[in-house]
Amino acid sequence: MTDSALEDGDIVRVEYTARVADTGRVIDTTDMEVADDADIADIEANGPTAVVLGEGHLFEPVEEAIKAGAVGDSKRVTVEPDDGFGQVDPTDHTHVDIDLVPEERRERGARLTHDGRTGFIESLDDEGATLNFNHPLAGMAIEYDLTVQERIEKPLERARAVSQLYGLADELELSFDTPNASSLRITVSDPTVETWETEKRRLLADLRNILSIESVTVVETYGEAL
Repeated sequence: MTDSALEDGDIVRVEYTARVADTGRVIDTTDMEVADDADIADIEANGPTAVVLGEGHLFEPVEEAIKAGAVGDSKRVTVEPDDGFGQVDPTDHTHVDIDLVPEERRERGARLTHDGRTGFIESLDDEGATLNFNHPLAGMAIEYDLTVQERIEKPLERARAVSQLYGLADELELSFDTPNASSLRITVSDPTVETWETEKRRLLADLRNILSIESVTVVETYGEAL
């Protein structure tokens, strides 16, 4: 293994754009300009994103391509359906009465949860809607253009990168209590933030496992009662 080799457990910062291979339609990107040009909704293209190799944050062929290269490499990787969003199951549909479809979601492509499963509306009329439980990108090969910008190595920056994965990088103050970075302290200025409430258990588990630290101390600071 060389100094530049990448492996499971490494945290890298990656810039990428993902497109449907057959049509070139952009489905995900870290580039704000690309997102604006493609008019992608619900995508926060805030620049290169942190990825923990080996944790399933990217499809396996993409991770393997990253590990086969080095920091600074740019690559194009095609992810086939079996390694990506799966093949299309033509039987994975159901019909629901129109009364079960909220008015604001009565359009093709809208996401809808029924009997604990989430699908998209494939068709609808005055009486009901057909829900397709396949992923909207099932059966499609996805093409990734990516660049590995850096390997994050400093313990505090690694901790910040993990918190970024949960959308909490701006909500937390992080510091190490010990010189060997074995004990992490997290200060939460507003513990009522919804993301913190819903994600803190998974975040704390990942911080300990990925960073291989012994303990995490959490300080939640609440404002004065009104």
